[in-house]
Amino acid sequence: MRTATIERNTAETQIKLWIDLDGTGQYEVCTGCGFLDHMLNLFARHGRFDLRAECRGDTQVDYHHTVEDMGIALGRELRACCIDEDALATTGYFFTHMKQDEWAIGRKAAELILQLLGGKKLPQQNIRVPAVFHQGQTT
Repeated sequence: MRTATIERNTAETQIKLWIDLDGTGQYEVCTGCGFLDHMLNLFARHGRFDLRAECRGDTQVDYHHTVEDMGIALGRELRACCIDEDALATTGYFFTHMKQDEWAIGRKAAELILQLLGGKKLPQQNIRVPAVFHQGQTT
């Protein structure tokens, strides 16, 4: 069975994570940062593994410690599950202009996960996307 449980305690955060790579996409996530919760929920659902994550952190200061420490703990969990890092592939990603703090949290989380899984970097590619797109025609 490919499961792992990790606890990470720092001066800024207290984290408990459990993952089952052979799950069905069930998740129970509470980090104190709604956007990070949403991203971890999608990560588990689309990855079709089970994830339980709880984090208490200094969110009154900022979310960055929560995001960093969750990324570190998640990377350690994935390694503990004996993932063959060469078998991992990026199926795609897309960043769009959002509220600046949400965009930064999402990008930082993605960068941390990729770095923890073998030091990979996010490629930078800027593509201009039309404001409205309908049936192949820009309007």
